[in-house]
Amino acid sequence: MVLSGKIDFIPDGFSHAILIRNPVKVVTSRYRSLVGEQLGGDLSEVLSREIGFREMLELYAYIRDVKGQTPMVLDADHDLLRDPATTMKKFCDFVGFEFRESMLRWQPGRLEDWSWDDAWYGTVMNSSGFIKSEKYPEEIVSEINVSSYPEYVQDVFRDSQPYYEKLYSMRTKPA
Repeated sequence: MVLSGKIDFIPDGFSHAILIRNPVKVVTSRYRSLVGEQLGGDLSEVLSREIGFREMLELYAYIRDVKGQTPMVLDADHDLLRDPATTMKKFCDFVGFEFRESMLRWQPGRLEDWSWDDAWYGTVMNSSGFIKSEKYPEEIVSEINVSSYPEYVQDVFRDSQPYYEKLYSMRTKPA
C-alpha cells in the first residue's frame, strides 16, 4: 500500500477517521488468511504490502497538515469492541451523523457488492453485531505467540508496531 499518487484524491469537506488494531492481531490474522488461500509464491511481499501502518500514519499527517483537519483515530479493540455504543456515538458526533442503536447490529452474511477477501473477513460476514470483549486487548495480544510465525511475519509486526503506537497515542480517548 503506497500513498504516493493516491493521496491527492482525498476529498475536501469530509470528516476523516482511521481505525487501527494492534499489529500482532492484524499481521497474524492476515498471514493465516493468506496461508488459507494457498496463494503460493512470496507471501512476505504480499503481507508487507497489505498491512499499511506507515501509510495510515502518513495519511493522518496529510489530512492534518494539508487538509487542515485532525482525523479521528479509533482502536478496534480498546475502543470499538470494549464499548461499541459509546465509540459509535463519538464517531457519529465526529462525522455529523445521528447515532442509532441499529448501527450496532446487522444481518450476518455476504453483502451483494462485497469484494473483500472471505478468508480474512469471514468473522465479520458471519457476525450480527459488535462483540464486546470482556478481556483487555493486552491479554488477547499476549496470548498470541508471535515467535511461532515465520521470521518475515515477525518482521512485518516489528516494522508496524512503532507506527501503530504513534497512531494509538493520537487516538480519540473514550469518555
